[in-house]
Amino acid sequence: MRICLPSIRHPQRRRRLKPNLRQKIDPLHRETPRSALLGFLKYGETGDYATAVRYLQLPAAQNTDLLELAKELRALYPTFHGNIALLSDDPKGTVESGLPPGQVRAGTLVVGHTTADIILVRVDDPDSGKIWLISQETLANIPKLYVQLGAKRQRHSIESDVPHGAVLNC
Repeated sequence: MRICLPSIRHPQRRRRLKPNLRQKIDPLHRETPRSALLGFLKYGETGDYATAVRYLQLPAAQNTDLLELAKELRALYPTFHGNIALLSDDPKGTVESGLPPGQVRAGTLVVGHTTADIILVRVDDPDSGKIWLISQETLANIPKLYVQLGAKRQRHSIESDVPHGAVLNC
């Protein structure tokens, strides 16, 4: 005896499997805070700053050299304090105290006694949909930190050139 059962379809499951044709896909994978920061670092590491700037929220100042800003931010990476692996991989980010919805603190940059938060912000891009970018507020601090980093490196270089115990006559 053969028994035939009608096929059971799960319309909810089928709907989830269908791609939303209206949903925009970001070719740079800036959909989550973690993927946005990792993408910036990847392009900065390879020297592709033309692509790296696409991970930056455009500053309010019109005369900003975005390529230079991306290079300075990448140069500051060794001063980064945070854990990228702990950044949210959820497209909506996480709720953080002290920050409005749509903003996530990725970590801090520390140069000498100066610190600046790296804040990622979720924006609606006309071409890519909802994406995460390194915020204008973060970018406003980069030139100042970069100058301090250069001064710190210069001091360190001078100190390493002087033999231990030597007295300088100035």
